[in-house]
Amino acid sequence: CGKRAYGLTSLDCIALSCGLNHVKTASRLKGDIFAVREYDFEKGVYGVLGCQPIIEKDLENYKLVNTDGNYFIDLEKTVSDDVFLGFRGDCSPLYMRKSEAEINLDTKRDTGRY
Repeated sequence: CGKRAYGLTSLDCIALSCGLNHVKTASRLKGDIFAVREYDFEKGVYGVLGCQPIIEKDLENYKLVNTDGNYFIDLEKTVSDDVFLGFRGDCSPLYMRKSEAEINLDTKRDTGRY
């Protein structure tokens, strides 16, 4: 169609669609490690996308996406505000951690067990 494709992270989408002025988002990567980002839409200040451990009792402070059954994002609401334009990026995958296969290969290399 000749149209350019853009990408948004699921963390950005949930933040944009939840309707809050201040929000922290998280997506479980493995165990208690989460991809996280914080947003202040009133001030236009957005935190850096990062990884951190979050204990179970603190999860209530986050809008969760792709975590424990929280999979649905209202995409219509996400793109309905002009703020969304500032979050568009290249349409390419963003990997926050190594895959199990990469972790296993590194372990084999470290122990000399090919």
